[in-house]
Amino acid sequence: MFIAYAGVALAAFSQQPVSAPSSLDVATAYMQAYSDLDLQAMGQWLDEQTVFVDETWARNGNSEPEIHVGEAAFMAVLEDFMAEYEPLGLNFEWDYVFESNDRVVFSGWVNSRYATEDPDQLFQWRARQVTVLTVSEGQITHHRDFVAYETPEQGLVPSQ
Repeated sequence: MFIAYAGVALAAFSQQPVSAPSSLDVATAYMQAYSDLDLQAMGQWLDEQTVFVDETWARNGNSEPEIHVGEAAFMAVLEDFMAEYEPLGLNFEWDYVFESNDRVVFSGWVNSRYATEDPDQLFQWRARQVTVLTVSEGQITHHRDFVAYETPEQGLVPSQ
């Protein structure tokens, strides 16, 4: 009799759809990879045609932000940033995270850290940051950063 019940329970269980990760779960995993500058891990969450815009970063005197379309274009921006500045990580701290419709909003701090000649100290560049991600079918389709570039806190911190 136990075998019959177990068979019915197994049949019922096998018909349950496997739920995809929530938008919040996808966004949180993606932002942890971004914080760690783990491009391979980030890539698993990016849609091929993802759009990346750092809304508050103006380069070369341009007042409009650059828009990068496609996973390869976004990865190239991050690879260039990493090659030029050699950050150890972005070390995000989020004060507030919420999901609304297909958007996940992260509000807090970016704490970019860099090696110094002294192994006991790191240079830290810290600024307010808001990141807004659009998630569709388990993939990041839009990534928008808003960073307080003009008012960072910067200085040496102990390496830990």
